Amino acid sequence: MTQIYSFLQGVLLLAVAGNSLTAHAQGVGIGGAPNAAAALDIISTTKGLLLPRLTNTQMQALPPVVGMVVYNTDQAGFYGYQASKATNAIEQIAASSTSAVSLNQKQYAGSLTQSFTAVATSFEYATVYGSLSSFNGYAPTVSSSAILQATFSIKNSSGVVVGSADGSFALSPSATALTLNLPVSGLVVGQTYTFTITRQDDNTAGFALTYSSANPYAGGVLYGLSTGDLAFQLGSYGHLAGWAPLTR
Repeated sequence: MTQIYSFLQGVLLLAVAGNSLTAHAQGVGIGGAPNAAAALDIISTTKGLLLPRLTNTQMQALPPVVGMVVYNTDQAGFYGYQASKATNAIEQIAASSTSAVSLNQKQYAGSLTQSFTAVATSFEYATVYGSLSSFNGYAPTVSSSAILQATFSIKNSSGVVVGSADGSFALSPSATALTLNLPVSGLVVGQTYTFTITRQDDNTAGFALTYSSANPYAGGVLYGLSTGDLAFQLGSYGHLAGWAPLTR
């Protein structure tokens, strides 16, 4: 009798599961047929997916598996285990033979463009070096300061923008690093792209970007100068392997 009961219980469980769990060659659907692109598709309009909830100590005790996701109750947020990522960058910050090239006012089509050759498929930030070159029509004093508003953009060889960001920078007569988070992906290593800084403010102050007339960067050139390059950086931050928050 016990064996018959166990058999019937198993058949009942399979029948119930069969009504909610649908297996296809391309994946598994819970609550309906799975999307063709999904290995597991949960279909519901009344319930959600509840992931494991762990304290920080419990999370850190888990085996290191790249792609694992949990909810950290101590930090009140979702965490994922990420692989290490090396930094990569194009860096042209020549220490000598540098001078300043004018970034005209917006109404005078103020922009500067530097071409570069991609060394990685993506990067996260861009940096140039700027200074205040004139103030109210006169040479700036040590205490002079003005706000530069500019757009940093990356274009491919067809002129299509693949990434852009806007920023505001307080500049003085001393050269200052102007850095913007500029996430760009899908680049092709070895292909040439352009990096353009476009002035967006109508401030009457004059601004300039640092460049080198010695042409130290072989992968591109500052447009308008046959032998010169902006002092610039395009790179990614990189990180070590470990748990990281999925939201900031």
